Amino acid sequence: MIHVVEGEARVAAAANDLVVRVDAPAPAAGEAAIVLAIADPALATALRAAIATALRGAVVPPVAAELAIVSVAGAVDLVACIEAARATGAAGIQLVWDGGDRDAIEPRVFAALEHARATPEAAPVVLARVATPVAALEILVAARRPPA
Repeated sequence: MIHVVEGEARVAAAANDLVVRVDAPAPAAGEAAIVLAIADPALATALRAAIATALRGAVVPPVAAELAIVSVAGAVDLVACIEAARATGAAGIQLVWDGGDRDAIEPRVFAALEHARATPEAAPVVLARVATPVAALEILVAARRPPA
């Protein structure tokens, strides 16, 4: 999930969430920040709000039903899984792999990711350690949506 926060407001974010702070003097480790350097407090407040509103409008997280989550360990043919998910209309695909059994699984993962890279017009594919959709996938899916 993606959280857009103004200033130093607190946010309850999961480990794989993306937090973007607008005009925070000291963002936490792992957070993105847009820092404003404006002497006029009224103008700074107005710009902070405008930037946060624009970011919230631009980054619309996909509906979970639009995403396909594929366990790498359980899939024999990852390319076929990716293509099946795309054929059913998945807006994005997340391959989940904890890094275990590297010798057996890594070649299949890289082949699947290379296949996905070679088909940029189709639904994006990401690799993650968790089954919860990661911010990178949400951003990729949102970027492909037509403007409202």
